[in-house]
Amino acid sequence: MFYRATYFIEKNFGGKVPEPQLGEQERNLQWSLEKTISRVEELVSQVKLREALRETLAFASQVNKYFQDGKPWASEKEKAATTLYTAANLLQPISLLLSPFIPASAEKALKCLGAGKKLSGKFSIEPGRRITAHMLFKKIEDKEIEKAKKHRSRYARTEQSPANPDEIALVNDMLPHKEFQKVDMRVGTITDVKDHPNAEKLYVLRVDLGGGQRQIVAGLREKYKKEQLEGRQIIVIMNMEPRDLRGIRSEGMLLAAEDGTILEPSNSVQNGSRIM
Repeated sequence: MFYRATYFIEKNFGGKVPEPQLGEQERNLQWSLEKTISRVEELVSQVKLREALRETLAFASQVNKYFQDGKPWASEKEKAATTLYTAANLLQPISLLLSPFIPASAEKALKCLGAGKKLSGKFSIEPGRRITAHMLFKKIEDKEIEKAKKHRSRYARTEQSPANPDEIALVNDMLPHKEFQKVDMRVGTITDVKDHPNAEKLYVLRVDLGGGQRQIVAGLREKYKKEQLEGRQIIVIMNMEPRDLRGIRSEGMLLAAEDGTILEPSNSVQNGSRIM
């Protein structure tokens, strides 16, 4: 949808976001966006990344349906303008929500939209903004699919026991080495723990990372008491975009299992040490 939306803006409106006539359908999408952002932020704070991705993709499907039903390639200009304006303004937050999973593509999308990196439930791309059409993902040809199938078949399991769905999911969600190398993970020590004033499941942590301290919001209150966390070493993803979680700024993400158990070094190491 990204390429088609930007292409039709470029082709039919001179590359400038058109002036809309917003109605109930667009206002409902904006309300759904606000709800999605709140839900995804809560899931991210609880380190439930798979569920956060599902929520984001579900909303993206909703936006895609709106775009398909609007048919901006066939509808009258005024209606097409509203559909394309709304699509552009929803693609911006979708790109930001997907940035932890596809950082390079999300960065390209934001650049094409001429959009900032502030995540908001409000439409922030004003009419007249110049954008650029760009195809973020190339089509995979049938011969490439067959080649990939043959490659994977070499490593298929030979046991007769049923496959573990979680293991299959891991294979399907492979992250290219080039993308993974961008993730900056370091060891830090929790120096202070406070209750989040606006969320009963969240803590606000101060973490010493050697070269300075950072504030991290994490969904650990159901798993740990404050005294269990203070002085504890954790692993922090350093280069995630800062994000407001229920009104409090979070400047990174700690690593934890799905049940909330913190991942930590087996032995004490220097704060700021990089995970290789």
